Amino acid sequence: MERKRTAGAMAGAALAAAVVGEMLRRNGYSVSVRLQRLVKADPKAIIELVSHVERETELIPSVRKVTILETSPEAVRYRVDGSSPLGPWWSLYHKWWDYEANSVGWASDKGSFGLRQRGQLNLEPTPAGTEIILTSEYTSEWPVLGPAIAAAGRGLLVEPSFSAWLDNIAAALEGEGQAREERAAD
Repeated sequence: MERKRTAGAMAGAALAAAVVGEMLRRNGYSVSVRLQRLVKADPKAIIELVSHVERETELIPSVRKVTILETSPEAVRYRVDGSSPLGPWWSLYHKWWDYEANSVGWASDKGSFGLRQRGQLNLEPTPAGTEIILTSEYTSEWPVLGPAIAAAGRGLLVEPSFSAWLDNIAAALEGEGQAREERAAD
């Protein structure tokens, strides 16, 4: 009798979770990330660096491989393969940039875990360099489990990867600037 009650309670909880998860998914449940980082470089240098998507293997710790599918002077379509605490993943991205607007945008077309992502880097020049403001929103299209996957992915993969990306952009550009200064001083 006790086993039947426990099994019934578990089934009821699973059904309630499924209904709530599906309601959230259908109502456009999404997770947002917003990060800021000051970089001692101008916006053009930042755009030049992040538009070379093949460097994402150096700049984003979870990215293992980048395959470029299509390019134009102001955009690129590419596939990213990576790893995370949730397991291996892949995603198809479209990234574009605008030097006049000091911005870079991206969106995923398809990918693992049903995740879809849109994001932007707004680059604001300051006397000390450039303030990078990263905003991203993503969701999982998977029914029932999608909201949980998106929420777990934020803390396990997305936010730490974006934070590392910004830190590594700063390190790469500040290191290049310092090397140029040292060569000029010689």
